Amino acid sequence: MAKFDYSAYLQESFSQNIDSLDLSDQRKRFLKDRWLDQLLYQERKAGKEQTRFVRSMVFRTIGGAIATMLMGVSNVSGDLIIKTFGWTAFVLNGSVNIVGGVSDFMKFGDKHVKARVAAERLKSSGWQYFQLCGVYKQFVDHSDAYKAFARETELLIQQDLEGFIAQAEDKSEKGEEKVVIASASIPPTQDNLKAIRAIPHPQEIASSTKNTPSEQTDSQPEKQSHYGEDGEQAN
Repeated sequence: MAKFDYSAYLQESFSQNIDSLDLSDQRKRFLKDRWLDQLLYQERKAGKEQTRFVRSMVFRTIGGAIATMLMGVSNVSGDLIIKTFGWTAFVLNGSVNIVGGVSDFMKFGDKHVKARVAAERLKSSGWQYFQLCGVYKQFVDHSDAYKAFARETELLIQQDLEGFIAQAEDKSEKGEEKVVIASASIPPTQDNLKAIRAIPHPQEIASSTKNTPSEQTDSQPEKQSHYGEDGEQAN
């Protein structure tokens, strides 16, 4: 039995609904090329990311459990079994960590949720337009509501694009922070140690500022303090 293709079903179903609308051929083509194309793209993306996320979680769960059991068996078995199960557990545990790291870095679960939300928003807006209900109930026919539906479609696509850009900028900022942190850890080579020793101590900087011209002028009246008020030198 052939596998059911939900995206192909949506494409055929919505294409028939668009063709049945009282619109010009140009507007029907616009609906297929813009709204339906974005809907199918988000639908396929959601399915793909869901498959990746589920596979990675299943492998991490089952692989981690098997690796734990193998390490437990190797502790109570003979030398040959210890080596066999030990290396098998080592490789399996490393594979689980690699798959988990890739899954967390690629964020398959988050991508699936975002694509699913975007697809359902486009789908809901399309059904409201086809039935002239919801935000389109005040329009007389589909031709009258076409511009409002086109504007709503572009707003939904723009929201999804802004979310993607914000996520990319967040990743780039985190990457820059990692670079700054990595560059701050200077290796203790001889040249670096000499450069660090050449930096003046704060006390030396403070003592050097005491001999400034302003302080010297302020200290002059103190030198004349051993003269009397009449200008004669005191004994």
